[in-house]
Amino acid sequence: MYKSESTAISLRCIWLISLVALTAITLITTGCNVTIEDIDMPASGCTDSTFEVGLDLLCLPYEGGEIGYCAALLPDGWSTDTVYYTGDCEGGMTYSSNCSSYLFLQFGEPTGYSWSGFVADSANVLLNSFSVNVTMEVLTDSVPGTFWLAFQVGWESGMNSYDWEDPPHYGNEIEISPLSFDQVTWGTIKSCFGQLVQR
Repeated sequence: MYKSESTAISLRCIWLISLVALTAITLITTGCNVTIEDIDMPASGCTDSTFEVGLDLLCLPYEGGEIGYCAALLPDGWSTDTVYYTGDCEGGMTYSSNCSSYLFLQFGEPTGYSWSGFVADSANVLLNSFSVNVTMEVLTDSVPGTFWLAFQVGWESGMNSYDWEDPPHYGNEIEISPLSFDQVTWGTIKSCFGQLVQR
């Protein structure tokens, strides 16, 4: 069954309103100088397949040595195992259950969605402002429908603590459709071919 677009929009509005007071208080006491400048993601995709999300980030470190994080609010059943960044510096990011849990406690989760947080594998060594592009490979499940994703970035600020400059950013809505027979057949052919090559 397709998820209602109006239901998704309503959940998004309610969740966004609930963040306003929390974000205002947090910005008074904390802050990390990393912001999302642009989100690049497709408007459509298929079930049981992958697509890429690109986040353009502008970073201004306090004094160097900070460890960045990136998180995505994804529909339950979706996952992302590959997250990395390129640009003025490059590296990988690893899933963090602590980061995911922290964002859940700070921002909550609309029904049917969950936070997945990733922490940089190494600390920042740059002292001046710099830009990076974070790439996330997202895997959908077998449920078609209209979905929306949100993203959050910032720095680790201590043991199991993560600061942010802005509240979560939304990407565009994405329409997920069932794979067609031709797509399924071609995917099977490519999979079998890959297995033959490995042999």
